[in-house]
Formats: sequence, C-alpha cells, structure tokens
Amino acid sequence: MWAAASNPFLSTAIRVQEDRRHHVVVARPYRLVRRLMCFGLCLLGWRYLVTCSGTGLEDRTLRAELPGHKEYTHRTRYCLVPGVW
Repeated sequence: MWAAASNPFLSTAIRVQEDRRHHVVVARPYRLVRRLMCFGLCLLGWRYLVTCSGTGLEDRTLRAELPGHKEYTHRTRYCLVPGVW
C-alpha cells in the first residue's frame, strides 16, 4: 500500500510510462529500497519472492530508458532488503 501511495508509476509491468511523463520517484520509502512493492510481498511470505525475480531486469531496463535512474541506484543502494540486498 505504501508503494502505491508513494509511486504513481507503480506497475507489475517493466516499462517506462512515457505517456505519463514517467520520472524517478524518490519519496520517503524509495530512499530505503528500490523495489518497495516486492519487499512488501516478501513480507507476506516467501512464495511471493518469485514475483520479485525480475528486479535485475527491471533495474537494467530503467537504467537504460529512464533518465535519472542510474544516479538513483547510486543513492539508493539496496534493491530489495534494506542493509542486505
């Protein structure tokens, strides 16, 4: 829920939403981890981890297509679990 409230571009599809002027979201929770929705799903149970298996693909896609994402990944070090990964 926090991910949806903080990120108007939240989607299960890996794509840059140019039609909606997609930009990097750095709101409070996204300063801790880049994949907030996946983090929440993992808290619900490990079976949801499969849903998050595309985080590497998502990072590569956004880094290549979304302006500012590369810099964001340097500032927000953890992809999924704060302090771990």
